[in-house]
This record gives sequence, C-alpha cells and structure tokens, in this order.
Amino acid sequence: MVAAAGPGESADAKMASELDGAVKAFGPWQHFYSVSTGIGYRDNVLLSAVDDRGTPFIHTSGDITIARSAQEGAQVNVFLSIEDNRFLDAPDLEGERFIMGQAQVRHDLNDFYEGGLTFQYLMQDQVLDISEDFSTPLRLPTIAHSYSLRPDVRRYFNGGWWMELGGLFARQELDTPLDSYWEQGARIGFSGYYGRRSQWEIYGQFGDRRYDTRTTTDSQGFSLPGTRLSYFQQEYGFRLRHVWDDAKHFRTTSRLNIQLTEDSGGGYFDYQRVQLQQQLQWKAEPWDITVNGKLSTYRYPLQNVGTAAEVRERLIVSAGVNIRRNLGGPWIAFLSAEWEDNLSNEPLDEYRSMSVMTGVTLDF
Repeated sequence: MVAAAGPGESADAKMASELDGAVKAFGPWQHFYSVSTGIGYRDNVLLSAVDDRGTPFIHTSGDITIARSAQEGAQVNVFLSIEDNRFLDAPDLEGERFIMGQAQVRHDLNDFYEGGLTFQYLMQDQVLDISEDFSTPLRLPTIAHSYSLRPDVRRYFNGGWWMELGGLFARQELDTPLDSYWEQGARIGFSGYYGRRSQWEIYGQFGDRRYDTRTTTDSQGFSLPGTRLSYFQQEYGFRLRHVWDDAKHFRTTSRLNIQLTEDSGGGYFDYQRVQLQQQLQWKAEPWDITVNGKLSTYRYPLQNVGTAAEVRERLIVSAGVNIRRNLGGPWIAFLSAEWEDNLSNEPLDEYRSMSVMTGVTLDF
C-alpha cells in the first residue's frame, strides 16, 4: 500500500517527540520549529535487482509543530514536514521529495468519552516499490498524493485503559501508469498504560480498496474485461511501548501485525503479510540514539514462480540507526543510516539498498 509508506517517523511519532519535553508554563499554545541540512550517500537509487548505481546527495528539511493542550477545550495538533534530497550523480533522477502534513483535533465529550478527527496529507516523489500489490516486481519513479480522514471515539475505563472505534476515508492519487484508488475502513482497538507510563495496544482493522480503472483477474492472472479490481484487507496487531527506568532514558517499542488481503476476482492477487518491528531508544542529554529493525514476510498463494510449482514468497529485512547530539543551544548534530535487503524465490524481486547521512539541525 503506497499510502502507508513515508520518510522516517510518522506524523504522530514526530508530534509526540516534539511535545514530550514541552513546558506547561508557556500556556496552552506551543510552537516548535526545526530546519536541517546535511550530506549523504545512497546506493541502488532505482531499487533495482540488476542496476545498483548509487549517488551522493544533499539533504534539506524543515518541520513545524503547533499544539494546543487539552487543559481547557479542545486539544489541537498541527504538524508539517518537508524534505528534499538532491541527487548529485544519478542521471535518471534529480532527487526525491516528501511532504507530510497532519491536523488533529480531540475533545472530551464527557467524563468517559473522547472524540477525535485527524486529517493527513502525504506527497511522495521518489522511486516506489509497489510489488506488494502486483504479480510481478514493480519499482519505478512516481509521484503519489495521499489524503485521509480518520474520525474516532474513545471510551475510557477505570484502571487506565480505553477502547477506541475509528473509521478511515482515503484517496490515493498515483501517476500513470499506476492506477489511483479510494479506500475506506473501520478499526477497533484496546489500549492502556502501566508502570512508568508504558503503553500496550491490540487492534483489528478492516478496509476496502477500490481502483479507478484496474481490472480484476481470474485465478490464473488473466484480465477480466469490464470489471474493476478491489481489495478487502484485514489487519490484526499488537504494540508494546515500554519505559525501562524512572528517568525515562531507555524505552523500547515492539510491534507485531498480520495482514490478510483478498482481491475481488479469482484471488490471484491475494497475499498474507506478517510484520515484526523493534525499536530501542536511549535519550539522555546530550545524546538521543534510536536503533530500529523490521522483518516482513509475504506469501502469494496463487502466484507461481516461473514454471515451478512453488508459490511466490518475499522476505524483507531492514534496519536503521539515528544518532543525535545536542551541541549546545538550538544546534543538534545527527548521523543516520538505513539498510534494507529484499529476498525472494522470484529473482527479480530481490534487491538491496543502503543510505547514510550526516548533518545539523537547528531547533527553535
């Protein structure tokens, strides 16, 4: 799913990070701004199985966070992030750009209920790997625009836990030859706090994706004219964010989710995905160090590899590290690296990519 992809942290995670150290004395409205610049190197910019050319790049980005606390009235969070990476030695690509914006409003309905509404926009101008939803490896430069609206209602219970019901209404616009689509769904989740403000969550969500013009296929992958493809997706997951010490220097976040996708035709595009993610963070002035890893497996029951009887399978392993050091005042130095390895019994599915970047951030 293209809409799920994005540069770095999600908007929710970035806002939470900005607000984590906020000082209440500044009043209900708080503002955070940052700009970053740096240099880096990325190999395999085309995400190719046969052409792994790399390039140095120049990085620039900026973030804006505006928040209103919920001491009285509504809680408001607005976040905007813009990122640009200019490639210096990639003849086929000038670079890549990301824009992420999110606006969220939450309000207490009474002593037990809280309502929320979140709007998010994401623009990606980059090489995207969308092989997940196709029968053949597909990675190409494209521009994607994603718009989503998520209403939700929470019911709080004694003991520091709550239940949440939510909805999703989304539109994904993709450049030709890719096909755009509408998406709608529902979500139910249970979450709560324990210990040193640690948090657990279990959830289930169900969605329907309908393409504008893409046709369905039979069980052998042959197109059925006059039809329109849609997917029904189920996802079940668990998340645990654990704070290990009273000073909250060390925390870990663990995620496990299972996704089941069924197409509206003969099941040729059906797949099952299992995903495990682990993040470790150490934060103690002047250091902030984050290490993360992710493992994803895909199985396509009706897609055979070549003339063999075995079904198509993928294994994606990725890892990253982000090191930040406060240099004094508003200046922060950073070093980050990311690595991903795509393994499969379909040779053209396989590729490896890596990037490293260093620079400075100005927070104000």
